[in-house]
Amino acid sequence: LPQILPLFPKKIDKFVDLKTVIISAIDELDDLEERILLRAKYISRKSWDDIFEQLNRSRSATYRVHASALEHFKIPTKVEMKRD
Repeated sequence: LPQILPLFPKKIDKFVDLKTVIISAIDELDDLEERILLRAKYISRKSWDDIFEQLNRSRSATYRVHASALEHFKIPTKVEMKRD
């Protein structure tokens, strides 16, 4: 255990960097509702029921927004590390 403990901060930093890149990619979407939905589902980890309520949409309408958001979402190809 003592040998692997020093690795944790680096792994955590990598995940934080990745999350930051994903948030930036979500924020590049043109449609506000798509941004809200992807942030709620994949960043805040809200349930579908919470998202239906947040968007004030039916289940099927929310799933259509989700499908559209996934079509428009551009997967980041490179995670730039900005650590010192």
